[in-house]
Amino acid sequence: MRAVSWQGIVIALAVALAGACGCAPRTPGSGGPGKDLAMGEKLLVDHATKLSFRNHVKPVPDPLGGGGTVLVGERVSKTDHHMVFEQKAGHFVVPEDYRGALVVRVLVRQERRVRVAVVSGSKLKSFYQDVPAENRWCDLVLPLENLRGKLGTGDVVTDLSCWLKAPEGAAELKAGSEFYLDRIVLRGE
Repeated sequence: MRAVSWQGIVIALAVALAGACGCAPRTPGSGGPGKDLAMGEKLLVDHATKLSFRNHVKPVPDPLGGGGTVLVGERVSKTDHHMVFEQKAGHFVVPEDYRGALVVRVLVRQERRVRVAVVSGSKLKSFYQDVPAENRWCDLVLPLENLRGKLGTGDVVTDLSCWLKAPEGAAELKAGSEFYLDRIVLRGE
């Protein structure tokens, strides 16, 4: 019988749990913009996307050294890093059945609370999620079903904005907080 290494079991469990929560080692932009998309996915935003307007964001090398280019959000206040991605022609149209999801791939440091606003004209829906792990690329899955009651079917989504936020009740972000975005994808289901 072989001796079992507890350290090996802990490492294997940690890797499995990270994958289960939507975080995994990744190379952002591997193969070029949109080249690693699954069937039924549409790239909406990455470092190379031509947008009508982009604010509070700049392209930088992957902070984990993966060799790709990602976007970093600007700190705009004591409590927020922010990124704005506007597409006048529209990022996508809300489907009649609200099926599908937005998948926002982010990496955070020091803070984990993220807000993503999906905007059509004067209507918007905000998603608040905690990123499961720091210093790893994590996919936040935002079901389009949650747009129901805020955005109607056929509405054209023209603005996707993202924030890294201080925890509720906190006066400011922790020192060293950083907010990176690899991409935003529309996943059909």
